[in-house]
Amino acid sequence: MGKRYSCISEWSWIFSEGVGTLYGAHLKGEDPQITTLHSAKPFFYFLEDNKIVSHKVAGAFGPGTAMFYEKDFNPKESWGEDWTPPPYKEHFGKISPIKSEKPIIVINNKYNPEWLAKIPKNFLPLDFLKEFLDKFSDEYQIYYMRYDSDQDNSGYFDDVPSAEEYADYNLLKNYPNVITIYDFMKKHNIGFNESQLLIMSKAKHIISVNGGSAVLSAYFGEDVVIYGHPDCKSTTRGVWFSDSWLKEMSGANIIGHLHWAQMLNDCEERWL
Repeated sequence: MGKRYSCISEWSWIFSEGVGTLYGAHLKGEDPQITTLHSAKPFFYFLEDNKIVSHKVAGAFGPGTAMFYEKDFNPKESWGEDWTPPPYKEHFGKISPIKSEKPIIVINNKYNPEWLAKIPKNFLPLDFLKEFLDKFSDEYQIYYMRYDSDQDNSGYFDDVPSAEEYADYNLLKNYPNVITIYDFMKKHNIGFNESQLLIMSKAKHIISVNGGSAVLSAYFGEDVVIYGHPDCKSTTRGVWFSDSWLKEMSGANIIGHLHWAQMLNDCEERWL
C-alpha cells in the first residue's frame, strides 16, 4: 500500500496543498491514499475509489499554512518539489457534456456568513449581477454557480455554513439564457462538486468571490477575476490580488478587485 495522506482542512487547502501533493505522488507512482472530506472525491479523480477515505468533518489548519495567504507564496518550497496541480481543465474538459456556440463565462458566487459576522458580506451583489448579465449575456453563454440550501445539493462541500436567503436565483428568472449549476445537475444527474468541474472546464473566463471557490476557479479560464468586499477580513490577503501565486494552478490571469463597479468596467474592457 502507498503512503497515506490526510487533508481535512478548509477547501482552500484541499484545492491547493491536498490535490497538488496527491497528484505529485500519483505521478511518481507512489499509489497514495488520502483521507479527506467525503464530498471531495471528484477533486481526486486520478485516484482509485478505494484510495479515498471519507472524513465527514473539516479539520483545523496545519502548521505554517498561513503563508498560503501571501501573494508570492511558493508552493513547491512549502509543500515539496513534487507538488503538481492536477490538469482539471484538460481532464474534465474531455468528458464535459457542455457544447456551446458562444464562449462561456462562469460566475462563481457565494452568500453565507463568515468570520463570525451576523450577515454575509463577501458576495457578488445583485446590482453587479444585473449589470453584468445585461452587458455580457448576448456575447457569452453565462453559467451561474452558488450553493442554495433550498435546492438539491447532493455532493456539496461539507465545511461551508448554510447559505442565507438571497434573491439571485429570482433575478436569474429574467435571464432565461443563463444556465445555473442546478439546471446542469438536474439535466445530467451529476452532483454539485463534479458539476463545478465539468462546467468550469469549458469556461473562457471566470468571476469568483475570494475563498475556496477562487482557488478552484484558478484551475480554469483565461482570466480569473476575484472579488473581495472591502469590509471583509480576508480581502487584504495577497493571495486574492492580481498576479498572485494562484496563477501556478493553470497559468490563468489572476485579477483581483475590491469594488464591483471597477470590476465590471475591467471585465467590459477585457472581454467585450
